[in-house]
Amino acid sequence: VRQLLDKLVQLKAGVPVATTPGAQARFKVAAEGYERRIVLGQGDKALATLFLGTAQGARQVLARVDGSDAIHALALAVYEIPLKSDDWLDKAIVSVKADEVTGLELGDLRLTRGVALPDAAAAVKPASAAPAPVWTASAGLADGEKLSTEATSALLSALAGLRIDSVLGREAQPGYGLEQPVLALTAVRKDGSRVEYRLGKQLVGEDYVLKVSTRPEYFRMPAWSVSTLIDAARRDRLTGVATVAGAQPAASAAGS
Repeated sequence: VRQLLDKLVQLKAGVPVATTPGAQARFKVAAEGYERRIVLGQGDKALATLFLGTAQGARQVLARVDGSDAIHALALAVYEIPLKSDDWLDKAIVSVKADEVTGLELGDLRLTRGVALPDAAAAVKPASAAPAPVWTASAGLADGEKLSTEATSALLSALAGLRIDSVLGREAQPGYGLEQPVLALTAVRKDGSRVEYRLGKQLVGEDYVLKVSTRPEYFRMPAWSVSTLIDAARRDRLTGVATVAGAQPAASAAGS
């Protein structure tokens, strides 16, 4: 939205291409026929209305301001102003910044991120090099399990890279599969705030549904977009111990 507003503010109109009322329909900038109509408002008051019509090249379009007969060629492309609401979404709205996360919780696993103690090898590294994170488990590890820092970092990376596809709405539906989520985890941030993620497999189709505690919406997630996260959250991948046949994975148990 800011990008569009900046472009509109910076637009400069040269000599009009046409000024007759009949040209408005021909160039598709009439009030009853246009390619795009942009209304700028403040509260309930409309401040200005711009009609965009026939393209004059890859990045130029004919336009008219409501109330004027003058039609100008502007350095603006119609495709930069999509009509689908999904095209205006911040796809990364559910993600967390990896460097802000200090803890992860999956079922009974409680994982905390720290920094490796300096050693002789670290002394020869550039001073600007960031210290390597080390993950430890404060709770939840069974006998024979050993937490993998590399696998836990991969899980955090997958969480930070999470992108939504579209908004399903703000009301939960029985077919979302969130009553028995495929994955349930919590990210703990530096300020102590918690972001809870629940991922359900839809009963119809191959898509998943994501609910995040920081947002009121339910988000559609294609299978390909969450496969890496689901795989990274597997207990056997985090601990290096294969899941016992028939046992319920910790990621699923978290939501039961």
